[in-house]
Amino acid sequence: MEKVGGYCLAGWKISEIQDMSLMLGIRKPELVGVLVATILSGVLTGCGGSGGKLPPLAPVSGKVTLDGNPLPRGTVTFIPDESKGTKGPVAVGQIGPDGRFTLQTAQQSGAVVGHHKVRIRSRQEAKTPQEEGKEPSLIPTKYENENTSGLSFEVKAGQKNDFTIELRSR
Repeated sequence: MEKVGGYCLAGWKISEIQDMSLMLGIRKPELVGVLVATILSGVLTGCGGSGGKLPPLAPVSGKVTLDGNPLPRGTVTFIPDESKGTKGPVAVGQIGPDGRFTLQTAQQSGAVVGHHKVRIRSRQEAKTPQEEGKEPSLIPTKYENENTSGLSFEVKAGQKNDFTIELRSR
């Protein structure tokens, strides 16, 4: 198995995981993100040895708003920022109807301690099966990529990591 940053990735490519999600009938982008996190967490725990151990985690929760109103659905993903020395698996949380989220990493509560880039995905709900996978985004697309979102946070050990993520439609 291939290791990147000390973590076993089993040589999978994101495109292969996306293809797997389509085979499983998962078409909503926010659910594909959860699938990716689930697969990676299973791979991480299955690597064995010191490479399979998680770095220190800290609890992370928060609220996502769009123009001051709670974002009613979607996913929040914290990606460790290796350029600032943070390495490890991603943390993902579902956004509830009140805009609140709680992150998990490899099926454990929290995110890796350190600096993270953040992406948010939120799509309208499909009204018919034919619309699945084609739902328009509820937020500007720049927030769907951690490199263009402009969102970053530092997760600190031993502190309350409750973040308000304020998105703007313009």
